[in-house]
Amino acid sequence: SAYQHVVDKEPTVTRLDEEMGDGDCGKVLLAGATAVRDALKSGSLYLGDDLGMTLHQIAGLVEDAMGGTSGVIYCIFLDALAQGVGSAVAETAGNSSTEDGTGRAIADSAVEIWSSALPKALDTLYKYTTARPGHRTLIDALAPFVETFVETKGDVARAVQMADQGAKATTHMKPKRGRAVYTGSTKQIEDAGAAGLCAVLHGILEGLKSN
Repeated sequence: SAYQHVVDKEPTVTRLDEEMGDGDCGKVLLAGATAVRDALKSGSLYLGDDLGMTLHQIAGLVEDAMGGTSGVIYCIFLDALAQGVGSAVAETAGNSSTEDGTGRAIADSAVEIWSSALPKALDTLYKYTTARPGHRTLIDALAPFVETFVETKGDVARAVQMADQGAKATTHMKPKRGRAVYTGSTKQIEDAGAAGLCAVLHGILEGLKSN
């Protein structure tokens, strides 16, 4: 699960952030993941047909549980993603029926919905942060994930692979955003935020494979 991947990765993310930031990135991410996990276990997280509603609720849980810059970024992205999914679902309504019973049209519709919503959510996020690819933040993992998902028409595994590559590339980047800018550290290590996001993405990918 995404939660377990965050649990497993938290010590590494925390260590990376201690080297370059204030050391709370791993704990903040774990707090958000725990809030979502607890809502799932208690049955309070909506899991009906309205995916946009589920994402809105997750955004609220993340906002309440997470602090720091990364918490704000996750909340903005998830809330914008919820809106994008809702709009895309409305646009594709009536086009998800299948003629041969294979589910192919349903699968195509889902890819269409996510391919519309993800870039819109990223564009919305860019309105609230000046961080861009190359600035050594979690955007270096998020942007290639979104772009690859759209380009490959829904290949989540490939998108996660590109997010991993984006995160690893931060090792050689000079910090341009976040606390790392002010610490003056020249250590060549992976950005904690990007590494944390990849943990979440790997958990989502694992969940998709098991379903």
